[in-house]
Amino acid sequence: MLQYLAMNRTSHLLLAQLGSLCLAAASIGCGDDGAAPTTCGTGTTLVDGACVADPGPTCGAGTTLENGVCVADGGATCGPGTVLTGDTCVSDPRAPGAVTALTAAVSGASINLSWTAGMGSTGSLVVRLVAGAADAPVAGQTYTVGGTLPGGSQVIAVGAATTFADAFTVPGRYSYMVWSINASGTYGFGREVAAATPLPAQAGVVALNLTNTTATVTTQPARVALAVANLAFITDHAEVELTITNNTAGPLFSPKVIATSLSLGTLGDPSGTTPGGDPYVLVALGALLPGESRSTTLIINGVTATDAVTLDLEVAESGFLITGSNAIAATGGGGILLDLVGVRGPTVEEPQFVDGAFSPSGRYYFGLTRWSTGLFRVDTSNGDVSGITPVSFGSGSGSCVEIAADGFAYVAHKLGAHKNKEGAGFAISRVDLASMTSVATSKLFPPSEERSSRCALRGNRMAVGYGAGAYFFNIGTMAFEDTVPGTTEIDGVALTNYVKTMVFNQDGTVLYAGGGDGNQLIEKVDAAYAVTAHHTTAAQRVWSLTTDAADVLWFGSNDGLYAFNGTTETKVPVVTTEVRTIVEIAGTAAKVVGGGDAYTVNVTTGATSERSGLPDESYMHHNAAWVK
Repeated sequence: MLQYLAMNRTSHLLLAQLGSLCLAAASIGCGDDGAAPTTCGTGTTLVDGACVADPGPTCGAGTTLENGVCVADGGATCGPGTVLTGDTCVSDPRAPGAVTALTAAVSGASINLSWTAGMGSTGSLVVRLVAGAADAPVAGQTYTVGGTLPGGSQVIAVGAATTFADAFTVPGRYSYMVWSINASGTYGFGREVAAATPLPAQAGVVALNLTNTTATVTTQPARVALAVANLAFITDHAEVELTITNNTAGPLFSPKVIATSLSLGTLGDPSGTTPGGDPYVLVALGALLPGESRSTTLIINGVTATDAVTLDLEVAESGFLITGSNAIAATGGGGILLDLVGVRGPTVEEPQFVDGAFSPSGRYYFGLTRWSTGLFRVDTSNGDVSGITPVSFGSGSGSCVEIAADGFAYVAHKLGAHKNKEGAGFAISRVDLASMTSVATSKLFPPSEERSSRCALRGNRMAVGYGAGAYFFNIGTMAFEDTVPGTTEIDGVALTNYVKTMVFNQDGTVLYAGGGDGNQLIEKVDAAYAVTAHHTTAAQRVWSLTTDAADVLWFGSNDGLYAFNGTTETKVPVVTTEVRTIVEIAGTAAKVVGGGDAYTVNVTTGATSERSGLPDESYMHHNAAWVK
C-alpha cells in the first residue's frame, strides 16, 4: 500500500507537470513538427487540439476534480448541526444541542450506550458506524430502526430514550454516532463513541512440508482466517505466502503475524519483536477492515529441502502511528502513508502534520499542517484525506489541536501566514468534528509579534504557547483568562524560553512548560499565574512533557527519558537516544518516538520492544500520535 500510494502521488505530480508543459507549447502543438498534435504521449490526452494531463483520481464527497487534482467544494454540502451561509457551513441556530456524556461500556454480550439529551431536542438518532465510512443523516429525512444512512451505517435506535443496549455476537471494535433531533426534524451535531469487545488471542498453526511443497493451516484462529499458498524452498530457506482475513467487527490496526514457536528454523526478516521476544512480520500498514484480506510472505531460515516445519503463530495488532510529514513508513509499530493528493496543488510543497489527535474510536485523525491553513480529517482505514473538505482558518497556519470531552476540537492558529510576523496574533477556534465546521472563534492580539506553538488541555482549561509566553483560555466560555486583572488587554504569562512543549497536571491547576535550546529548564505556572523554575538541570533540550496518573512529570530529552517528582530526577536506564514524543505512560510501559524509532520502553529496566524504523521525512516526529 505504501508503494502504491507513493507512486500514485508521484504520478499525479508528473501528470500535472506534463499537462502544463504541453499546454505551454500549444501554439506549436505537442508533436515534433510544431503542428497541432494528433497523438499524445503517456499521461496526456488530446483535447481540442492540445495534449492535456490525464484526469486525476476519482474524488470523494466534498471535492471536485480540477486539472487532475481533487479540490474542496467550499462547503457546498453541510453536515448535521450546520447550515450553508454563502459558501461556508456555519452552526445552525435552529438545531438542537449535541448530546453530552456519551459513553459505551461492554457488559457481557452487549455494549451499553448512555448519553444526555441535547438542549432543545425531542429525541436522538443512534447509528452503528461502518468501519471506514464517513456517514451522516440527510437533512430533513426521517430514519427508522433497521434503516441505513447513505454510507451504509445502520440505525439502531430512534426516539426519546437516552440509553441503548447493543447486543453483539462478533467481538471487535464497535463505533457509534448519536445525533439530537428536535420537533422540526433538524439534526444537531453528531457525537462519536467506541468500545472494544473482548477479542481472544488469534492463535493458529501452519504445517509446511518442504519435501512435496505443501502448506496447510491445521488450526484456524477464532476470528482471523488464515490461508497459505506458494510454498517454495529457495537455496537455503523456505518461503510461503500467508493471507489473513479480518472476521471481527472492527478494523485491525496494522495487523502482524507473530511466530510464537517454530519446530525448525527461525523467522527471517522480521519487522520487530514483541515484548516477550517473539519475532513478527507486519502484514499491513493502516487498518484491515472487517471482511478484508491482506497477504505477506513468511521466510523460514535454517531449514532444508526435506524438512517438515510446524509454525505456531498469532495474529495481533501493532498499533497505529501518525507522525511527521505526509510520508510515513513506520513498520513494526504500525503506521500509514497519508495520501494527500487532492489536498494541495501539485506545485505546492506537501503538508507536514505539526499536531493532531484521534477521534474516540481511532477511526479518524484530525491533523494540522505547517504549510496550510486548515484542519484535515484523515480516514485511518486508508490514509485518505482527499474526500473531506478541510476546516479553513483563513491565512493562519495551524499550531495545535486538542479534542475535549464535549466532542469539539479546539484549534490554536496564527492570524497570519506561517513564519510571517505581520498581522501578529492568534485565535482559538471551536470545531465540530462530525460536520467539520468551525462554530466559534476567539482572537487575541498580544503586543509581541510571535506565533503560537504548543497547547495543552485539561478539563475546560486550555493553554497556548505564544512565543516565550503562555496564554490561558476557558473552552466553556470561549474566553481568555486575564492573568493581570485591571489592565486594558489580556495578558499572558512570561516564560524564559520559546515554548516547545507544555502539559497540565491532572487537575488542570498547574501548567508545565519547556523548550529551551540546550537546557532542561521546565517552568511551572501555578493557579495564581506565578512562574517558578520547576527543573533546571543543565543538559539537553526538552522535547516532550507529560504527566502520569500519579501526577509525576515525565520529559523526553536529547539523551533519553526522565521522570521528575518535583525534587528528584530519575532517568530511565539504557535509553540514551533522543525521545521526542512521550505518547503514553501506562504503568511501567511508555510509548515513545525518537532517535529514528517508535517503540515501547519499560521505564524500570529500559528494555525496549515494538521498535519501528521511521524515514527521514518524519523528522517532525515530536508531534506523533499513536492509536492503540
